[in-house]
Amino acid sequence: MANKKTKIALISPQVIGAKNQVRKAQPPLGIAYLAAVLEEDGYKDIMCLDSVVEGYDHVVELEDDPKFVKYGLSDEDIVRRLRDFNPDLVGITSLFSSMTECAFSIANAVKKSFPQVPIIMGGNHASNTAEWIMKEVPYIDFIIKGESEYNLLEFVKKYFGGEEYTNVPGLVRRKGDRVVVNPSRPFNKQLDD
Repeated sequence: MANKKTKIALISPQVIGAKNQVRKAQPPLGIAYLAAVLEEDGYKDIMCLDSVVEGYDHVVELEDDPKFVKYGLSDEDIVRRLRDFNPDLVGITSLFSSMTECAFSIANAVKKSFPQVPIIMGGNHASNTAEWIMKEVPYIDFIIKGESEYNLLEFVKKYFGGEEYTNVPGLVRRKGDRVVVNPSRPFNKQLDD
């Protein structure tokens, strides 16, 4: 039986962009959809953290290329917020390539502060590079490819309910030195869901 008191943090990371461009703050619809499906099923302790909006004025030049900046909450601020929340699971989206380096940096900082908390990644970039990420980024524990609303819900129910979770559609995980990629669930044609 799933524990509906599971505390789930969903993070949309900072963004890297050209120093002279207008900084964009894209609504984090992906993590909002995930949270809505979890809440509808009875999970109430969900934190959605939009790093860009909440840290819009925190802008740092990239050391290796000063023509680019990273903007959004710092990794330290994110970890501090997570300490206050004390999550059982952290999900990080990597919707665009411009977020991926930031997502990896957040995951590394979170894993150092919460080594026992599973970190799951999703979003377009993570979906399309899942096997590479699982081979090269040790602090990401799982990836869910594709449409993840119901896959994440199933994962949370099974993982925290002590059930067999390795068969969740779209789940990418390590098994020894191999990467296992589960087939994705068919696209949901009921968009209102």
